[in-house]
Amino acid sequence: MEERFVDRLLHALAALGEHDPPPPERPDWQAWAREQAPTPKPLSH
Repeated sequence: MEERFVDRLLHALAALGEHDPPPPERPDWQAWAREQAPTPKPLSH
């Protein structure tokens, strides 16, 4: 479940415009990069 929390955290940071490098312990960095791609987010201001 911690991975889910990290996902939420990354999404929150991305929504704020923060783009931190993917954690080294996360092997699916490609999926993370896709999540960071400019896409319509529900947290738009």
